[in-house]
Amino acid sequence: MGYAIKLSPKAANKLATVPRSLLEDVASELERLALNPRKLGRKTVSPPFPVTIEHLYGFHFRHEEETHYFTVFFLYSDDDTFLYVTDITINPAFSVLDRN
Repeated sequence: MGYAIKLSPKAANKLATVPRSLLEDVASELERLALNPRKLGRKTVSPPFPVTIEHLYGFHFRHEEETHYFTVFFLYSDDDTFLYVTDITINPAFSVLDRN
């Protein structure tokens, strides 16, 4: 049994910039994380991250001859039923213009 995924507004806004051609792949990675976060995720370490209670999971995809690195920051819910994705960093970032 996996966890549900809940996105913060910040994470949802970042996903809104991902080109449609990559969205299914990104969703698959989030589903993969939800199935086994204790194996795939790792605790953040400060520094370089400001918060040490979060966990992170990274993956990457090629898009238009450029590799984009995704880092998903998440917390476990108090009742251990869902993962709360607080942020998703994408490097290099997409712009809203890349959405198509």
